[in-house]
This record gives sequence, C-alpha cells and structure tokens, in this order.
Amino acid sequence: MIMIAEMRQLVTMMKLGEVQSHGAMSVIPIFNPLLGGPEYLILSDAARNKRINICEVSDGGIVSKAKVINEEIHPLLLVEGEEIKGAKQNRIINATVLAESGKVTFIPVTCVEQGRWSSNPQNFDDSESMLPPTMREKVKKMVHSSLHTKGERGTDQWSVWEDVACYHDMYDVSSPTMALQDVYVKEKKSIEEYLKDFHLHPMQTGMIVLFNGKVAGIDYFSQDKAFAESFPKLIRSYALEAMRMKDEKSDDKELDAARDFLKGLEEAKMERYPSEGLGDEWRFEDDKMTGSSLWYQGVCIHLSVLTSRSESVRPRRESFHDIW
Repeated sequence: MIMIAEMRQLVTMMKLGEVQSHGAMSVIPIFNPLLGGPEYLILSDAARNKRINICEVSDGGIVSKAKVINEEIHPLLLVEGEEIKGAKQNRIINATVLAESGKVTFIPVTCVEQGRWSSNPQNFDDSESMLPPTMREKVKKMVHSSLHTKGERGTDQWSVWEDVACYHDMYDVSSPTMALQDVYVKEKKSIEEYLKDFHLHPMQTGMIVLFNGKVAGIDYFSQDKAFAESFPKLIRSYALEAMRMKDEKSDDKELDAARDFLKGLEEAKMERYPSEGLGDEWRFEDDKMTGSSLWYQGVCIHLSVLTSRSESVRPRRESFHDIW
C-alpha cells in the first residue's frame, strides 16, 4: 500500500462551496479550477445513443456480467452503484469502468431485481437510480475483498438481495420481482423534495454529503458536465436514506467536518488494480472510510468515498424469504 501524490494534489485543488441543507441531509459542492483530461460519455448519453449498446453477455446471460459495445469515438464512463434496467434483470455496476471506444468491454454487475429472468426489453437502459449509500459502501467493501482473494470484482449476491428486501420492508413496497427500482418509484414524490433544495452550480465537479453534520460520502468527476448529469441520481440515492432520519444537526460545523474528511483522504494508503476498461483503479479501506478512484492519462476520472457507519444505521429485517 502506498500514498499517491496525485490523490494529495487532487484533494488540495478541491474548493468547497456553501452548505445546502434539507432535513438531516446537507450537501457541500466541490469545484476544481483545473478541469481537464480526456473526454468521455456517461450512462445517460448511452441511453440516447444508438452507437452504444449495453446488453447481456450472451443469449443465456450471466448474472454477474454485462457487455458494453461502444462504437462511439469517446470512451463510456459507467459508475459504481449505477443501476441499469431491462435485459433479463436489473443490475447495478460493481465498479467504475471506462469502456474503450471501438471495443467490447465486459463489466462486473450485481442483480437488484431478484424475481425476474426474462429479456424484455432485450438491452439495458439507464434507470436514473443508484444504490443508496450504505448499500454502495457494502458493495465497495465486497469488491475490494473479492479483488484480494479472487482477483475479480465480485459481490455476495444473496447479501445484496437481502439489503434490497430490507428497503422494501422499510418503505412498505410490494413488488413481484423485488426490484430496488420499485422503492424509488414509490417514494418519488418525497425524494424529489430534496432536489428542490439542492442546487447544481456551474463548473461543479462533485459534492460532499453529510447526515446530521457527519460526512456520509463524496462523489467527484473530472468533468463538470459528467457530474451535472449524475447529480440528480446521486441526490436521490442519498435522499432515500436521509428520509428515514430525524433532523438532529446541532451546530454549523459541516464545512469543518468536510475539510477534516478531505484531510483524511489525502493520507489514505492506496492499492492499485488494473481496471476492467481503460486506466487503473486506486482502492483503499480503513475503519473510517472505503474509497475507490479511476485514473486514466494521469487524471482522476471518478472518485467515490463512503464513510463507515455503525450497523445500527443499516437496513435490517427480521427474516429473508427466497422468492427466486
């Protein structure tokens, strides 16, 4: 494990904006005055582009893999935790991948729709949703462990299904296929209230999210337009958890908490892994945070860090019934 100067330089360049709040949730914008690096498309671009196809790896399909056919001139960025819907079953992307242009890339995925296995529609589309942060942190840790032991970006599928079922229980959702997307659909009206109070700024490249004054996570992109497209789904994912919390903010020290968090990120010791697509992944995990970043051509394309929170805040249920 090593500390990389590039990460320290990146954190040093980040400028923080003013705190925005809604209930227990606060958002602090991140700006980077030195935007640059390679151009790329993102998942919402792929949904509008006939030259990009995300599909099953074969007619039979494999639960843990999906195929990306990118005939565009730019690579396609697929972000960990993003949900792709359709094909045989909805999946989430296990790790951030920059799928090369003119190539076929196989990406690691996990199912978040337990009760369906049918190709209707045939291909995947952008669901405009992401895993909520506690699930994303858990998947990030699973992937990190899988890389250590197996050299692949795998997860515990049953554990993910159980977490999805917990969200169904929390929000009293009835779904024949146990789809995570159904929770977002049911709570759409409440979630959209958060988007009214969290505003995107010009040239914004990321954000730090806090729950009751404590940092929950950071999401950062090298391109402001990529972050702008991802901003709504990120807000929705954090909001799905914040909705269950009482507003207990007792002071106005969110900026101090954010700066302390970034300082800790500067000192994180990283492990390097070749990506499934272009570039390299830098991953780290300690008792306070779990993070991953994708670097390509000397630029941090995407950074995601989630703080480790007590088990008491994680979704739970009394029992789990297999409906597969």
